[in-house]
Amino acid sequence: MNLPIAPPAFDDFVRPRTGRSADVGAAVWLLLLEVVALMATFGRWLVTAMSDDPDRPATLDPLWGYLVAAGAIAALALLAAVVTSRSHALVTVLTQCCVTVGVVNGVAVQRHQDRIAAPHPPSVARSRVAAEAAPPATARAAAAEARVLPCRGGLS
Repeated sequence: MNLPIAPPAFDDFVRPRTGRSADVGAAVWLLLLEVVALMATFGRWLVTAMSDDPDRPATLDPLWGYLVAAGAIAALALLAAVVTSRSHALVTVLTQCCVTVGVVNGVAVQRHQDRIAAPHPPSVARSRVAAEAAPPATARAAAAEARVLPCRGGLS
């Protein structure tokens, strides 16, 4: 008696491998999209410094809001690296990890630059400015403030 041969059972450990050309193509396109997104993000930051009004000086917006957008791009790159690692796309994984490391290093450099530019925390700087701006208290003014008596009658 000739019985039909059963198909092989599902094997979870066998994953399809990506061909090298598809891997390189995916890596190049993802890298291109990420570079365009980063250029658009920081290009918008640079546009904030342009002013049509000659009386208003051009100043840049704080960079941290734009670094959050860059961090979101880095998080998507890390997610792409995790997803492509399951199909053994080594080139894509490496390029996505490089993009993530580059953005994280950019944030670290900006944080370092901010610490150099402002050596004191903002609260300490504000308290120093407030102390310098306050008028000096004299002994006579302090004594006059201490002798204020409540008014018992009406206005006279």
